Formats: sequence, structure tokens, C-alpha cells
Amino acid sequence: MSTLSVSGLASGLDTNAIISALVAVKRAPIDLLEGQKSDLNSKLSAFGTLNDLLNSLETTANSLNSTESFRAKDGSSKDEGVVTVTATGSANTGSFSIVVNQIAKAETFVADGVADQDTTAIASASGTLSFTVGSGSATEIAVTASTTLENLRDAINLANNAGVTASIVNDGSGTDPYRLVLRSDTTGTDGNITFNQNDTDLTFVNSQADQDASITLDGIDITTSTNTITDVIEGVTIELVASGSTTFTISNDTDTVTSKINEFVEAYNSVKDFVDNHSTYDPVSKIKGVLFGDSTLLLVEGRLREIMSSSVSGLSGTYTALSQIGIRTNEDGDLTVDSDELSTALDTDFLSVSRVFIEDEDNGTDGVLQQLSDYLDYVTDPIQGLIDVKEDGLQSTIEDIQDLIDDKGDRLLKYEEGLILKYASLESYLSQSQSTADYLTSTLTAMLNW
Repeated sequence: MSTLSVSGLASGLDTNAIISALVAVKRAPIDLLEGQKSDLNSKLSAFGTLNDLLNSLETTANSLNSTESFRAKDGSSKDEGVVTVTATGSANTGSFSIVVNQIAKAETFVADGVADQDTTAIASASGTLSFTVGSGSATEIAVTASTTLENLRDAINLANNAGVTASIVNDGSGTDPYRLVLRSDTTGTDGNITFNQNDTDLTFVNSQADQDASITLDGIDITTSTNTITDVIEGVTIELVASGSTTFTISNDTDTVTSKINEFVEAYNSVKDFVDNHSTYDPVSKIKGVLFGDSTLLLVEGRLREIMSSSVSGLSGTYTALSQIGIRTNEDGDLTVDSDELSTALDTDFLSVSRVFIEDEDNGTDGVLQQLSDYLDYVTDPIQGLIDVKEDGLQSTIEDIQDLIDDKGDRLLKYEEGLILKYASLESYLSQSQSTADYLTSTLTAMLNW
């Protein structure tokens, strides 16, 4: 907008108001373009939010879309003082009996005591303490006539791949109470400690022999070097605690699966609510939502609704659709969960329910979550995804409109400056004419009075 102005003193007209009115008429197309640009920016912002919500929905779907996640299992031991049990989705359900004959133990050596841990030397001369754990390489610790018990402990613990942990224990005796303890980091016979050379003044005594774990699982004898058993039953981890006998059960973890299903439904409804709020039209006020009638939004909404409501193609069995397990669309278009119906379905045929949701390679079917994930991946792809293409188109249109606004703005400025110059010339002319008229009147009056 020009900063020039015309006083209008000569003509008596409000020339600035006249110019402003003329400019306002010419500015109407620019105002219209500004409105269009504002609407497009609102659309662009709305699609950005929609993209975030769809990404969140995809993340939630992916977190559930796996055998491990959806077919969650729960391990329960009747006596956790004997064993504790955990299970993953690949485990089969069932009950098992177990007898822990003995747990695995790590070999331990204890040295005779010394008076203190930080002053008294534990070697008479320079030399080496060398030991080997299992089939590993020998660890060699250098000692001197000034090496203390603390020095030796720290040197062992700092050695690379020593395979043992050294500690100092005060046994409470009146004299020489400080004793070095070497404990193998590996339980079972694979972690036995062998001393190769001992140039210290310490004498090491075996306080606990290495021992493999021995169990009887459903009548089958099993020996293992560790108390954590992961390779006996697929998907099941058994932690041995103490000798004894008990039973444990692997069952479907319906609580975890139900919680994840509800989380998924909430994420879906967040998208649905956003779509509803931005695609409305009020026939009374004639106010439209930012994305009312948008073809991209209608396409996405329609496909999501189709995935949620259709039976899984190629799937046979007790359940083939969400509606059969208590997950339905209400009159508002939101997904609802009938918890009783879902619980019954999970208890009746857990595997069949899972196939409605996740990919089943054995049957060659894509469950709801797999279909949803594939589609959302296409929609939200940051490079040439459906929304990315839409946003690029909106941005390009906004830039084109801005170019038109800039061009029309430049022309309007020139038009305004032209009006100012014309009215300024008119005022100047009128002012000069008034001066001439005043001069002639003055002269004539003087001549008449002469």
C-alpha cells in the first residue's frame, strides 16, 4: 500500500477516501484469492493431522500384528519355589509336570584368610596367578611383593573375559578374616575353574563344585548346564529355583490380547472421529467442514470401513470377521467392543480369532491388521503416498495462488500510485486556478477603486 496521500484542500474533497474506495474495489479479487489460500492451508494442516493419526493407527496395528504379540501366552507354575515359567506366542498351550533333581551350580573357590584387604601383601615375590574357566583361554594376573588382596580382586575383575567374579568376604573370625572368593560366571560343568599357576601365598579351596542341572520333564530326563531352560519346549522359558517337583501350565493370555484389541479400536476411532469432525456439512448454517467432500478423504474412509466390516478373504473356521467376535460398527460409524462376546470367542477358539486379525502364512490369508497395515503403509508413505501426493498438490496450488496474489498486488500498488498522482495533479491545478482567480479578483477590485 502506498504511503503517499492527497490533502484535498484545494477541491474540498476527501480524496484519500475516494482513492481508498477505488483501490478496495480493485482489491476484491485479491481478497478472494487470500480466502482460497487460507482454505487450502487449513486443508493442508488437516491432512497433516490425519497423516499423524493414520501413522499412529498403523503403529498400533503393527504392534498387534504378529504371532508373538497377538497369540500371547501366559506361563504359570504351581510352585514358584521350584520353577518359574514364562511363555511367548509361539508356545502351545498345555500342562506339564516337572521334577527338579538338582539345579546347576557355579564352581567356587575360597582362599585362606589374611589380616586385612588393603595393606598386607598376598605374594612374597613377583609372579603370576593363572586360571582357566571351562574350555576358554587362560587368564594371567601379575602379582608382586606389594600386591594386596584388593589389588588382586580388582585385577581379576578387570581382566578381559576372565570368566570369574572375584570378591572379598569378611568371615568375622578374630584373625585373618578377609578371604578372596572366585566364582565362575558360568553354571554347570562348562564353567569349571582350573588353576594353572599360583605364585601368591594364598591357598584356594573348592567350596562349591560345578554342577549341571538335572530335571525330569513329563518323564523325560534332561541335563543342562544352566538354570534357565529355553530350548526344551518351544516358546517356553523355565527358570529352575530349587530341587522339588511341581506342575506348570501354558495358557492363552486373553487379558493381554483383549487390552491390545481395545487399544487398536481406540486408535481406529480417533481416526474416525477426526474424519467426522472435518467432513461435516450443516444445511442450516451452510457451514462445511475443512475436508467436506474431499475425494482423498472419502477414499481413505471408505477403504478403512471396508477392511473393518468385511470377512477375511480365504479364511474358514469358527470366525472369519470382526463382527463375529463382538467388534462392530455402531450407528455413528465408531467401532465398539462387546467384551463378553470377545471373551467368549477367545476362550472358545483362540487360534481362529487370531486369524481374523493377523497374517496366517499356513493358510495364505491376510487378517484385518495385515490388510490395514498394508493399506496405511501405502496411504502414509512419505514419498508418493496417497496423502503425500495430496499435500504436494495442495502446496503447489497454494504457491500458484500466492504468485497470483503477488502479481495482482503489484498491479494494485501501481494503480493506487497512479490515482494518487492524478488527484495530486487535480489538486495542484485547482490550487493554481484558485490563486489566479484570487489575483484577478484582487486586481479588478483595485482598478475599480482607483
